[in-house]
Amino acid sequence: MRLRWTERARADLLAIIAHISEQRPAAARKMAAQIRASMNATLDHPLIGRVVPELDVADIRERLVPPYRVIYQLRGDHLLVLAVVHSRRGSFTGAENDDDETG
Repeated sequence: MRLRWTERARADLLAIIAHISEQRPAAARKMAAQIRASMNATLDHPLIGRVVPELDVADIRERLVPPYRVIYQLRGDHLLVLAVVHSRRGSFTGAENDDDETG
């Protein structure tokens, strides 16, 4: 199984890192590493994440890396990261997702 990121998810992660880096560069690196590690671990157990409650679609799941939610979709031979959102940001509708995958 492979891990792929949408352009939106990659942009989300870069924005998070940039925001945290403004005051705490080491914390930004640590958060990025935690998010990536969580998703890499998910490759071995793709059903470990819970179904995104506001969508209730079996193949769209999330891993919590406080304070962020990493939303992903099971897609055959790979996991597609759809978005990385702050848990206080509100619900994830999926509508804000684009389908442009990157490696």
